[in-house]
Amino acid sequence: MRLHHKTGIICALVVGLLTPAVPSAAIDRPAFNRYSAAQLAQQILALRAAGRIRIYDYSAHKAADRRDRSLASQQLADIAAGKRANLSRRCHRGRLVKIRPDIRILRFLADLGMSYGGYTINVLFGQCHSRRSLHYAGRAVDLRCGLRITRADTKAITWGVKRNLETCRRNAHWHYSVGGR
Repeated sequence: MRLHHKTGIICALVVGLLTPAVPSAAIDRPAFNRYSAAQLAQQILALRAAGRIRIYDYSAHKAADRRDRSLASQQLADIAAGKRANLSRRCHRGRLVKIRPDIRILRFLADLGMSYGGYTINVLFGQCHSRRSLHYAGRAVDLRCGLRITRADTKAITWGVKRNLETCRRNAHWHYSVGGR
């Protein structure tokens, strides 16, 4: 077993989550219900370290968002450490807002990554969106174009997540959220 030298502890912790004990067709998907937000975030980061998924860390102002720890990879690292995720100060009148993610989004991302891989997270909860955006409630993710949406839609439904009308053609990403708007 090869462990990434910087994330060896995290990878070792989640190896049991990544390796099903039964054939994939027989996996009990509701078993993801046993995992905490921290464990799911660790699994998503381990999938990234293994090259199964990517995190683009889209930002209109990357330096400011890096300082705020509001980039998707930083939010996942904070959640994996048991902390809340930071939203960008740029989008909240200079206030640092911290949120707890909806665990269904994390379950969706972990399950999709474990089952198929091959997706890229553009934005998790950060960046500037409309005032009532589900991103700010920790209930949405934007995935990069190139995603196999039929597979993603199937996994999303399993966890109460839906794709909305934002498309690659109009918005340059696919938007998935709990509540589907």
